[in-house]
Amino acid sequence: MTDTYRNYAELAAHEVEGRDFRIVVKEGRSGIVIVAPHGGKIEAYTSDIATGIALEEHALYLFEGCSARGNGRLHVTSEHFDELRGRDIVARSSLAIGVHGASGDEEFVIVGGRNTQAKALMLAALAKFGATDVGPAHLQGSSHGNICNRARDAGVQLEISLGLRNKLSGADRRLMPDHATAHMREFTDRARQALTEYQRLAFKDTP
Repeated sequence: MTDTYRNYAELAAHEVEGRDFRIVVKEGRSGIVIVAPHGGKIEAYTSDIATGIALEEHALYLFEGCSARGNGRLHVTSEHFDELRGRDIVARSSLAIGVHGASGDEEFVIVGGRNTQAKALMLAALAKFGATDVGPAHLQGSSHGNICNRARDAGVQLEISLGLRNKLSGADRRLMPDHATAHMREFTDRARQALTEYQRLAFKDTP
């Protein structure tokens, strides 16, 4: 699907912040930022997942669609996503984790990005949730310009299927609410554990 807008400047010329979209920026203490550039109603539940991974430790950036309808028009592909507040917090971070939504009713998460060490740790941590590094080229997050790769040590991209997002969020009505909460907590805890291990290894390798 072709984006309606080529970049943030085009989007901002036609859409109103606070009415059509909102931006959330929260500082953290770890040097890692969790980014959901298609949050809110653009790619459902990616904001919730990103917030759950960040908690108080990691920085957080959310670009959220909140229009009454047609939020898909607010999607600016990650390579062209250049909103200033997002660019700034990512550039000040050592590692960025991009949280995105992929289509598909099956439960999987495609783990991409250019930081190979963090990517390997995330693949292992999320194996229970169908983590894989196999998928379409446009979901691999391999571009240098991808928002998740603009941190100092690049980053990791998580493309989470709609089926899995529905399970984590509780939108899958076949699950009891407490079961969905437990799934979300386990997913975000496992992702956070991968980041803790990455930090430990990075610190160990520092002269």
